Amino acid sequence: MPLNGQEKKSIKVVLDTNVLISVLVFGGQLRPIFDLIKTQKITPCFTKITFLEFQTVLQYPKFKPKFAKLNLSGEEITQAIAEKSIIAPDSPTYLNIISDLPDNYLLSCSIATNASFIVSGDKHLLKLKTFQQIPILSPNQFLQLIRK
Repeated sequence: MPLNGQEKKSIKVVLDTNVLISVLVFGGQLRPIFDLIKTQKITPCFTKITFLEFQTVLQYPKFKPKFAKLNLSGEEITQAIAEKSIIAPDSPTYLNIISDLPDNYLLSCSIATNASFIVSGDKHLLKLKTFQQIPILSPNQFLQLIRK
């Protein structure tokens, strides 16, 4: 949809793996995040290591029955998300901001992809509120902000 004669840019968002899995597997209140990805209003951002974590979690046996109901496999979901995402190289610099290693990878990812938001349910990340001027929001906070 043109906006003042220009195409509206997609918003780059780092989605915590748990949030993205919840969106894909359970939907519910987070279903609008899936719709934002599908319509390319937001672009999921990953580094190679965060995307590998996402791929690994999709392969957990507990999710196979859920995907089977959708006639999808973890590989098909991985491919569909990859096509709509930015996947940046891993940062050569290790951040040690939070004691939980995967959280630091998300922070690195936000820098590597020049993301506008980090969306997570992780209390350690949410406590930071921002990282290098990038807001860190819960999924519900993010959806409220996007709806404005």
